[in-house]
Amino acid sequence: MRSWIIITLIIILGSIGCDNSHSKRTPVRTKPYLTRLQEFETNLKYRGPSPQEWIDEKLPQNTKLVHYYSDRLRLKAWLYIPPNKKEKNPALIYLHGGFAFGLSDLMDCEPFINAGYVVMCPMFRGENGNPGNFELMLGEVEDAKAAIQWLANQPYIDRNRIFSFGHSAGGGISALLSLRTNVPVQHTGSCGGLYNQDVFYGWYDFVPFDLFNSNERKLRVLTGNISEMQFPHYAYIGNMDAIKDEIKSAKRELFTVEEPKLKIFMVEGDHYTSLRHALERYLLLIDSE
Repeated sequence: MRSWIIITLIIILGSIGCDNSHSKRTPVRTKPYLTRLQEFETNLKYRGPSPQEWIDEKLPQNTKLVHYYSDRLRLKAWLYIPPNKKEKNPALIYLHGGFAFGLSDLMDCEPFINAGYVVMCPMFRGENGNPGNFELMLGEVEDAKAAIQWLANQPYIDRNRIFSFGHSAGGGISALLSLRTNVPVQHTGSCGGLYNQDVFYGWYDFVPFDLFNSNERKLRVLTGNISEMQFPHYAYIGNMDAIKDEIKSAKRELFTVEEPKLKIFMVEGDHYTSLRHALERYLLLIDSE
């Protein structure tokens, strides 16, 4: 009797194994990025401001403090308007690196300022005294989108010449904008912001969400979602930048995408010194269109 029980168990277990092997051969259909984003609600381990300190700096010449709304949050931004403003002006939304905005971020935009662009530098939720919680490249992307929409509605802006560019973490946000709809830009650019999911392990000390929840990580990076880009993104990387593995991940994914909207360019410099070269190259690209 016992031998029959053992044989029966072997048959049952064997059939389960066969079913599992069959399921492994069946490709898993992933929901579209925007569907996953809409259905997702981040589970923050802690709620509070950005981990970076900030100071309330004096506004430079031709710059004013403005406010825009995102998810019912009233957020701050610096808005530079050239003294020789035209009836309709091209515009750059610059998304700062790090997790707080400072005067030096506006000064980094000198190539666009010298070219006569209106430049808007938004501060995100939880930053620089803003309300809201630091989410690390999730809700902040919605803030960037809201800032662009606010600027596009200003009467002195040429809606056909609005561009977004970000550095480092701001570059990651600028890249993620390309996965959204209803973003009134021609395209976006970044310097040192082409991240994959591994970047969050390096930010372990201040990651506000469950680092080991892959859904939290997947929605916060462009890599892994390149096939679902809504418009072009130009990613500039310094030839001495340390994010070599991230570039490899993105390039491997590009081979699987027909007519990819992501373009990767190398420029001189490390993570920081490459920014000026990247902004100049991005401006030249815009001027050549």
